[in-house]
Amino acid sequence: MLCVCVEQLYLAQLEERAREKDEMESTAQMKDALEKQMEQHREQHQKQLAELRQEITDKQHRIEELAEYVPTGQLVSNMQGQI
Repeated sequence: MLCVCVEQLYLAQLEERAREKDEMESTAQMKDALEKQMEQHREQHQKQLAELRQEITDKQHRIEELAEYVPTGQLVSNMQGQI
């Protein structure tokens, strides 16, 4: 009877360890998936920021080009007329 109890206890411990191992593997897989998703989002944000910065640079350059052709006083008076 004692051997049966010890054997049952041993089997129960093995099952518990197997469950814990499965949970740890599942947690590791979830962590890897989340890290991958975060990296993808980070890359998307960096790409979007780069595009926006380039757009700002292009527009600033265009404004500077246009400002060379319009006298400053005329620009101010035209802007006041539009307000």
